[in-house]
Amino acid sequence: QQSHRCLQKPKLINFPENLALDSMFSTIITTSFWVSAVVAFLPHGQAASVGSCSSFCALDLGDDAETTNATCLDRYKWTLGSQRDASGKKYTPVKALHYINRICADQCQCTMDEVPATCDDACITMDGSNTTCSARIKWLIQSTTSTFNTVWAATKYVNEECVGQCSCGGYEMESGCFDTCFLDVETEPTNCIDRYRYLIGTADNDKNYTPEEAMATVNSRCIGQCECTVDEVDTSCDALCYTESRDPQSCRDRYKWLVGVNKSTTPDDALAYVNQQCQHQCHCEGPASELVEDCSGICFTDDETKSTCEKRAEFILLKAHDISTPEQTLALLNDQCAGQCSCTEENIYHFLEKTCFNECFHDELDDSGGSCEDRYRYVLGTQQNDKERVVPEDALAFVNDVCKGQCFCSDRVIDKSCSANCTDQDGKSYSCHTRFKYHKATAQNSNGERLAADDALEYINDKCNGQCSCTLDEIDSSCHSECVSRDGRYDTCINRYQWIIGTQQHADGSRYTPQEALDVINEDCDGQCSCSLSDLHNTCDSFCLDKDLNNNTCDLRTRWIVAHSESDSLMHNATEAQKKVNDDCQGQCECDEATYDMSCTAQCLHINGDSGTCSDTYKWILKNVKDDDGKPLSKADAMARANSECSGQCACTPEDDDAVSGDARCFHDDHFSTCRDRVLWAIDNRHRDKRRSMLSERRLIELVNRECTGQCIFPVCEDTECLTHGERSTCHNRFMGLVSHEQKDGYVYNTTGAAEMVNKDCEGQCKCRTSHDARIARSTSKQPRRTPVTKKARGDSSGKDEL
Repeated sequence: QQSHRCLQKPKLINFPENLALDSMFSTIITTSFWVSAVVAFLPHGQAASVGSCSSFCALDLGDDAETTNATCLDRYKWTLGSQRDASGKKYTPVKALHYINRICADQCQCTMDEVPATCDDACITMDGSNTTCSARIKWLIQSTTSTFNTVWAATKYVNEECVGQCSCGGYEMESGCFDTCFLDVETEPTNCIDRYRYLIGTADNDKNYTPEEAMATVNSRCIGQCECTVDEVDTSCDALCYTESRDPQSCRDRYKWLVGVNKSTTPDDALAYVNQQCQHQCHCEGPASELVEDCSGICFTDDETKSTCEKRAEFILLKAHDISTPEQTLALLNDQCAGQCSCTEENIYHFLEKTCFNECFHDELDDSGGSCEDRYRYVLGTQQNDKERVVPEDALAFVNDVCKGQCFCSDRVIDKSCSANCTDQDGKSYSCHTRFKYHKATAQNSNGERLAADDALEYINDKCNGQCSCTLDEIDSSCHSECVSRDGRYDTCINRYQWIIGTQQHADGSRYTPQEALDVINEDCDGQCSCSLSDLHNTCDSFCLDKDLNNNTCDLRTRWIVAHSESDSLMHNATEAQKKVNDDCQGQCECDEATYDMSCTAQCLHINGDSGTCSDTYKWILKNVKDDDGKPLSKADAMARANSECSGQCACTPEDDDAVSGDARCFHDDHFSTCRDRVLWAIDNRHRDKRRSMLSERRLIELVNRECTGQCIFPVCEDTECLTHGERSTCHNRFMGLVSHEQKDGYVYNTTGAAEMVNKDCEGQCKCRTSHDARIARSTSKQPRRTPVTKKARGDSSGKDEL
């Protein structure tokens, strides 16, 4: 069956070399046999690496090949349409397909089902042309040199010429309004609608056609190609209009062009002129004021440039020499684009926010580059005017002048918040928030005292005027906020607290209490950050910094003491180890029986430096340790040994054994990984192993389960189809889809839940098994059981039922 892989070595079919193809294909009388004959010639043993019909085939066949690199499909069409066999006859589709499959055997392969042959597919002919059957038929109908002047005659000829490549029926050539029409008098084909507009609006209309007469003329010229009625013609404001003087444009664009280029014409006169000129093609309803669009609309100017009002505003602001403000830009824009589109002041500032951050290079500034905003801050912070600081308005005007054509800034766009940067006289940039904390920590008043928060803030806001400013409410002074020390070092209040209580001592050698450490920090970091006892979350998982600058949690410190103590030592007991750690880490972290995890999944440190959970330790012992007789330990013995090694850290019970789960961890090949991860990795990477590349997904699952016996198990699902919720698929495919992909709601099934879901949906059709005794049913059919032949059945008188 197709769903099962055959692992036997394929038997090659050897045809006699003198067997003529014509005699062989003459015996094939049905379409299904044609496909079978082609498949019989496919190379065996290469299906996994050979590409499809659309894959490329690179050949070096000299003059016999059109190109050295083309798809199998293109080579098939080229062979079928332009080549001849040894007897000078055209290739039949089957012969052409066999030829291509043979010369491209190891690169790509085609079957009849993969060869498209619709009316709109391409056909290659002897003259090398490559067009669709539909286009060929239309060309034949109107060609003066063609004798096929009816749809049916042209269709019959093209279908015979392009057999195996494309094919049309008469019903497929029914012509619509927008179908292509080929005429000898024109080089470019177009549809009936556009031909009608051309006839109405150009010099070809010497006879003053009415719309009905013009459409009748087009239909007669394009008979069999396209056909239309006057009622189908779109005459809206945005429909195209053909005239003698200009290329096709919509009535709306013609009106805007007249208004923008010919300033002497009023909008209403321009609209009336366009509606008269484009009569029967398009029409715009008045008055002209209703045709004015917003800032995203199109605008034509006297130099016949076409752009949106928004783009033109940006061009005016950045390029026009006599324009320097957004207000001037708006006035000029609305004058140039009057009657076409209009912008507001908000529109102008909207794209100002983008241009302010464009790069600006200029000789009067340094050559390092930077945005207009960056250069504004630089000028404001470093430059002086008559030994006085430059005011923000002058700095902004200077930057906009020297950066003309590159970027533009306004006062309302520049960020002046507390977190914005402030550039000083040295060219260094820091936020007002950071500068306040540094100044608060290092500056002193005239009496040699540290500055008050209000004074420090007033100084920074004045120094950074026009760049950034802060209020006391905007200064983050929480326990986890940064504090700058007098020597210029940055760290949070909580980290400073841990450093003092863990590493520092009083002059008499006594340690700081938590409150004493907090008092020191809050005094040193006054106005920058502060902590209280409620900010200290002294849990078992909190960190503790000791005098040797080791920074570990109380939980990890306890486990390390237990692991490195002798078994008869008090410290080998978790309670005694906790007391020592709690004393060493007073005020930083604390463990007790309620917070110290002793479960099977808790961490276990070993004397050799390895670490892992008790569950991992148990599984490693189960996989690697033997008893005195060289046999693997039983589950009970392995668990007892793991609990002994991890005494005081964690412990497992038989109820903790998660070996029935596919999401449990398994130790194999010197590393831990879940059964789920092992299976998905094996499926994704089986191409790397020659032996495993031959195995199906279900065989790989069985192999992983064998490797992880007693540690975890990945469910095995039957390959039988299940119909539920209107969908048909196998239980195996349903299960793999659940465990290997995230669902629409973001949920990811565990293996047990996925198996239960499949078993519920496919009850009575197929199922998934999750026990280690589950085995995959072989796909080979079983022979009926035979009744043993005994001597008694053969007439033996001994009466013994020996086989």
